[in-house]
Amino acid sequence: MDCPDCDFVAKNGNGLARHRQAKHKEQRAEPGPNERAIAITLRALGEAGRLEAVDEARVTALRTMAVALDLNPFNSQMFREYREALEGLMVDDSDSGGLEELIAAMRSPVRDT
Repeated sequence: MDCPDCDFVAKNGNGLARHRQAKHKEQRAEPGPNERAIAITLRALGEAGRLEAVDEARVTALRTMAVALDLNPFNSQMFREYREALEGLMVDDSDSGGLEELIAAMRSPVRDT
């Protein structure tokens, strides 16, 4: 894959995306849609108290993948990894409602009609 901005030739779309982000980042006038969306999502999670220091690596990976997806939006493998990382970050592990309901159901008397 050829870089449209220089003579660089990448082996695949991921390589081209990494090259363009590293070498041509200054040419981006504004953030792309994925980069804007992840910034909004992370801000909302932070304001809700759902981000902790332990999440920093995942946050950095999500920001990096969002930029790469804006540069190469048809990379299905990266999009799948991005979605999985985002879902993992958005899991609210403080909510035990499902577990509480399961325990309550197991404690209820069994009725045989």
